[in-house]
Amino acid sequence: MLINFKLDMQTFIDNSDDMIGIFDADFRIISYNQKLANSFFQSDNFRIKVGMNLGEALPIDKRKFWTDQFTRALKGETVKCEFPYEGSTGQFYYMENMYKPIIEKNEVLYVIQILKVVTLRKKFEEKIQTSERSYRHLASNIPNSNLFMLDDKFNVIVASGTDLKRKGYEPEKFTGKNMYDIADQFGLKMLWDYFDKARDGVDSQIEYKTGDDYYIDDIIPVRDEMSKINGYLIYSRRITQQKLNEKKLENINRSKDNILGIVAHDLRNPISAILGLADLIKNDVNNADKYFELINRSCKTALNIISDLLDISDLDRTDYRMKKESTELVSFISGIIQSNSFLAKDKELTINFKSNIPKIDIDINQSKFSRVINNLLVNAIKFSNRKADILVSAEAQTDREKVIIKVQDNGIGIPDSMKSIIFDKFTKASRRGTEGEKSLGLGMSIVKRIVELHNGHIWLESKENVGTTIFIELSLPSEEETIRIEDV
Repeated sequence: MLINFKLDMQTFIDNSDDMIGIFDADFRIISYNQKLANSFFQSDNFRIKVGMNLGEALPIDKRKFWTDQFTRALKGETVKCEFPYEGSTGQFYYMENMYKPIIEKNEVLYVIQILKVVTLRKKFEEKIQTSERSYRHLASNIPNSNLFMLDDKFNVIVASGTDLKRKGYEPEKFTGKNMYDIADQFGLKMLWDYFDKARDGVDSQIEYKTGDDYYIDDIIPVRDEMSKINGYLIYSRRITQQKLNEKKLENINRSKDNILGIVAHDLRNPISAILGLADLIKNDVNNADKYFELINRSCKTALNIISDLLDISDLDRTDYRMKKESTELVSFISGIIQSNSFLAKDKELTINFKSNIPKIDIDINQSKFSRVINNLLVNAIKFSNRKADILVSAEAQTDREKVIIKVQDNGIGIPDSMKSIIFDKFTKASRRGTEGEKSLGLGMSIVKRIVELHNGHIWLESKENVGTTIFIELSLPSEEETIRIEDV
């Protein structure tokens, strides 16, 4: 059965949630609802009534604002605007007003006013804008990070971040783009699966590498008070330095394990030998001198191992500072060669030394640099065959700004496969000498580190079964520095 009912205009106005008034062409009130009457009374402390000219009834300071809008509506324009409104009673509102002309035969007969209080909505919008500004400020000041705020379709609402700017991108240009397309653009389609998880309501985290950088992203669905997903947040952090530190720690742990292995294995041998020789002395006093000599060698071997371990640990400290002093290099190297002559003599080797000028003044740490030359000489002796020659040279360059030191042997040489790792700690390139001499695998890494601490450069040339030459390049002090040091 059809139900017929008649709804007159006044009933419609009275039941509206908005404040409504109807005016004739002279701005006189034809009809209104109670909500509109209450609003004018609360804000400006006057009562409206049918037949009243609103333009004349309004407070003087309000008349122009309302009549200007009404006049535009009389010309056939639908006028709509938002504005802050402070009434005569001190009440403050955000208002939304619309004047809608009722036109018949090209003539405006009436104007309908629909007025809304939008204070709560306006405050909410301002709160959102403030939150967005805070969000942008936060995102723009977190080091190595990017933040993306997305809508429910994964389109970017806000993009900000220091890492994007570091790479030369303007974060604002990502606004409006879809995050799936952005990931594809940067070759990160692997993120799509995690985007899908977030759209299913699952918080996701992914770590990945792009170019030379490592990142970790949190992808989080944002829910409203009804637990409905209405957006997403992506927080991306560049963790390259963290990954490098982790790798450094892994290397330190490996070094620690190597050190423990060396202490357990290499030190055990000389100590066991000392204990065994001590027992022999008890039972064979007549050969005590021979045993004492062997004990002395075992002790030196153990001390060399300990010295290498302590040296590499000391030199690797980040706060290590190298103290230097003015040194005459030719006589300095000659002295170290002399102290190694007994080792060379044991293998019937000849060590020759030459310099292109009689004196070379340089700033070095004598204790540490003597370790460099000593280690290179010991290696040359260790890997040379009997009755061979070893050549050491110091050549000041013609500009007198650099000096090149060379230690050259004619020994077993270094295979091509080992050349790139010869200066590594605990290197696998460590080998026994031509007569079984042992090596700890730390000597060349110590040499390299000391040369670097002198701001120098070290490299090698070698051919298997032909020999090896180690080169060290150091800077010489300027003439002014030399004079200043000598004066002091």
